[in-house]
Amino acid sequence: MTTFSRSLMRSICLAACLIAAAAVAAAPASAGENALKGFWGPPMLDGESAFPIYEDLGVDLFQIQLRWERTARTRPQNPTDPADPAYSWPANLDFAVQEARKHDMRVLIMVQGAPPWANGGSPEWSVPPTSDSDFAAFLTAAAKRYGGVRHWMIWGEVNNDFNWKGSVRRYARLLDRSYVTLKRSSRRNLVIGGNTFSGGDTKPVSFVQHLRLADGKRPRMDLYGHNPFSRRRPIISSRPSAQKFIAIPDIRRFDRTLQRSLRRPGRKRLRMFLSEYALPTQPNDGAFRDYFVSERTQARWIRDAWRTTRREPSVYGLGWFSLRDTAASDGRAGRFAGLIAPDGRRKPGYSAFKRG
Repeated sequence: MTTFSRSLMRSICLAACLIAAAAVAAAPASAGENALKGFWGPPMLDGESAFPIYEDLGVDLFQIQLRWERTARTRPQNPTDPADPAYSWPANLDFAVQEARKHDMRVLIMVQGAPPWANGGSPEWSVPPTSDSDFAAFLTAAAKRYGGVRHWMIWGEVNNDFNWKGSVRRYARLLDRSYVTLKRSSRRNLVIGGNTFSGGDTKPVSFVQHLRLADGKRPRMDLYGHNPFSRRRPIISSRPSAQKFIAIPDIRRFDRTLQRSLRRPGRKRLRMFLSEYALPTQPNDGAFRDYFVSERTQARWIRDAWRTTRREPSVYGLGWFSLRDTAASDGRAGRFAGLIAPDGRRKPGYSAFKRG
């Protein structure tokens, strides 16, 4: 082979390698690569930061509440100014935002709860505000205080009467106004709406179908939030949930409903953020009293949940609730949906979530 031929061959090989590398770099990320790992848990555990644990678990997005009625017990004079004396910002949220930054995590803030001065004098935080402007002003102040936060969830489990004592249309209006407000603060903000529970007083499909503004238009949002709690194995091949529930096995048909009902014309598909998923391993206090599995099943179903959701392009992320079990001392059941037992022992589910 001549020197010229060898040079030509080297050039061709180099060009082929560059083209192949460019193709790999330009290839769209798979659903699995895009799915975020979320977590609802305490910012501190036993007096120390819990974020090294979340980092070990591979958490991408730490989720935490911001309660309006606790932060602004009296009406602020300058409600869009986070420094207004009426505001008492929660120390645990300030700490969580700082720690998340140190551990290279993002933060999701769920904003909910209306103070009496904003909801017509009701002592119940779940009564919606009478004025969207009041809620928008609070969101503006929060977005200024937590300027690095990009994920904002508007209320939680609004299809449960306990959490939202208003109509679906009333929520649609508040959500749309929140979207405008948060996008005005930063175009990079992502607004998560809906945030339904798998069952609820208004079933998720019906809620989505009726989520309309007064003029019939669809409220704006970037992601649709849903909490897919279920007693069933989280794989698509499981039979559909009964009683119009929407659990992980039902997310494909729920996605079709979302696109038909809420995707705005000319916009990208509306993806789901499955914000809360939990599998208690003992009889539990509260809502999970009769809903529990063995520790081995918890681990197996966590693996199933990750395999399922990472294969679904409609899923933006999956969040877990919660970190460590708490045993009650007054004779009642404790809370046992954690990945860590009360004595600090890591359940098999810990490793399953970490590998997810």
